Amino acid sequence: MTSTGHRVLVVEDDPAANEITCRVLRSRGDSPRSTATVEEALAAIAEEEFCYFVLDQQLPLDAKDLTALITGGERVTVTARQSDPRHVADGEGHVTPILVLTGYSSDPQFVANLFKRGIDAFVKKDVCDNIELFSREVREMLEKAGRGDHAKCAALARRALSGAGSVGAVGAPRIAIDGKVTRGGRTEIAINGTLREMQDSRLAILLRCIVARDRSLEAWSSRDALGIGESRSATTQLRQAFEGLVPPGFEVLEGDRRGSFRLNPAVIVESVDFDALAEHPDPGVVRVVQERRRRR
Repeated sequence: MTSTGHRVLVVEDDPAANEITCRVLRSRGDSPRSTATVEEALAAIAEEEFCYFVLDQQLPLDAKDLTALITGGERVTVTARQSDPRHVADGEGHVTPILVLTGYSSDPQFVANLFKRGIDAFVKKDVCDNIELFSREVREMLEKAGRGDHAKCAALARRALSGAGSVGAVGAPRIAIDGKVTRGGRTEIAINGTLREMQDSRLAILLRCIVARDRSLEAWSSRDALGIGESRSATTQLRQAFEGLVPPGFEVLEGDRRGSFRLNPAVIVESVDFDALAEHPDPGVVRVVQERRRRR
């Protein structure tokens, strides 16, 4: 019978450990995708969206020394976190959590570095010796992420679509900003792979929404916080850059009844080069980057 529980990526190069990890997860009702190498894991992250990750932190690369083993695990951990960097509303933990399996849990610096890279929990290997602890950590991690019940995951999905703004078969709009300035107070932005130019003042609004969402999934910002003021045309002009690339009626910025706004959850932010934007000629754009750095 196919599981209807959480979809989880398991990365473990030891066949026996991989099997028992997946067995425990299936006993929870979850549906693990099993991978054994860095390459398989990165491909899986690129191919589908997961409710959470269980990652071995010692994964072999080409070299056979300890540094290479740890680096292999770090590469997967960093990629998994980059696939969804969102924090839960209270800022403690991530919307898509990561649990790491490690044999180096007694090293405080090693564990501290794991959390700096964005993990949410860790369990000392081997899982077969810590099944009860492993199960409890998974359960508590998911509850903290708001995913205690898998039915809630659809609303939390990175590609979740909402209300009338659903993009349907067109797919969620994807944004990439490399900071390339064009002319006339405009900056290049890639939307679904198509290059568009956005007025710098509108770019600053979009960036503030992106930064707010990275801090919290439920990030609503006031007009003043976004630099919109009382202008009714700001959101309309921002939407112009997306014309022809999203379905009619799709709202890039969602508004609530209290006059606050947030980036539509359907929008996927693939990349933003904040280092390049720190040198941007528009002071409003630079202020967003500076505020982001102060908050990190």
